[in-house]
Amino acid sequence: MKQNRLFERSRWRLASWYASILSIVLFVYALGFYEAVAHAHRITINQELKSVAGTLHDSLLPVLEKRGKIEPEVKELLPNTCLVETDCYDHDRFQSLR
Repeated sequence: MKQNRLFERSRWRLASWYASILSIVLFVYALGFYEAVAHAHRITINQELKSVAGTLHDSLLPVLEKRGKIEPEVKELLPNTCLVETDCYDHDRFQSLR
């Protein structure tokens, strides 16, 4: 009878070691996979953002001729733009968001 208890205790210890090591290996693999996918996603977003910024820059550069003056074509591209010197910032609108 004592031999069965010893065998059963050894079996449970071995099973718990196996489960622990397997869970650690799976966690490390899942973390690596997550990081790889997140990195690929960040690279894609950066490339798309650079593309959109370049397109916007190329379309605005010929239209912006005079400093401090917004042409009507710019207002069509960016409808809510205003000059830095003008007071177009609505403080009450942004205070209500808090």
